[in-house]
Amino acid sequence: MARYATQAILLGVTVAITTAAPAGAQTYRLADHRAYSREIADAAARHAVPERLVWAVIRAESGFDPRAVSRQGARGLMQLMPETAAMLGVRDAFNPRENIDAGVRHLRALIERFRNDLRLAIAAYNAGERAVAAYGGVPPPPRQPAAPGRRLSQAISNARRAWARRSACSTSSGASPRAKMKPRYCQPSGKGTTS
Repeated sequence: MARYATQAILLGVTVAITTAAPAGAQTYRLADHRAYSREIADAAARHAVPERLVWAVIRAESGFDPRAVSRQGARGLMQLMPETAAMLGVRDAFNPRENIDAGVRHLRALIERFRNDLRLAIAAYNAGERAVAAYGGVPPPPRQPAAPGRRLSQAISNARRAWARRSACSTSSGASPRAKMKPRYCQPSGKGTTS
C-alpha cells in the first residue's frame, strides 16, 4: 500500500514539474534528451533517485539545454547554483555528466533531509533549502513582474491621466480651440505668473 502511495506522489510531482517549464526554456526535441539518457540512468541508479524524477527536474529546470543559465545564475542541465556546484565538487557546470551527477546527488541529499517528502525536496531544489525552511513548507512562487504589454498599457493610462490633469488646469477662455489642446502646467496663483 505504501509503495503505491509513493508512486502516486512521484507521479504527481513529476506532472507538476513537467508542466512548470521556465519562461526561457526552449522545447526540446526527442534527439536532444536521448543524448543524456545514459548519464541520467547511471546517476539515478548510483544515488537511488527515481530516474523519471531526474528527467522531470531536468525538463523543468533547463528544458534539456546544457548551456542554460538562469537569471539567478544557475547553470547547466540541472541548474546548479555556483555555490552548490562548488560544494559538490563540480569543475564545469556545463558538462552534462558532471552536472547531472551533482544535481542528482544534491536531490538525494534533499530527499533525505526532508525525510522522503518529495514535495519539500523538489521545492528546496528549486527555491533553496533556506526558503523551504523559512516558509515551513513549499514557498509560494516569487511575484512575477508585469508583462511588457501590461506595463505599456499601464504607462499609457498614466500618461492619459496626467494629460487630463494638465488640461483641466488650463484656463484659457479666449484662446483658440487648438491652443486649448496643448498641455499647460498648473501654477499656483501669484507665483511665476506674468501678466
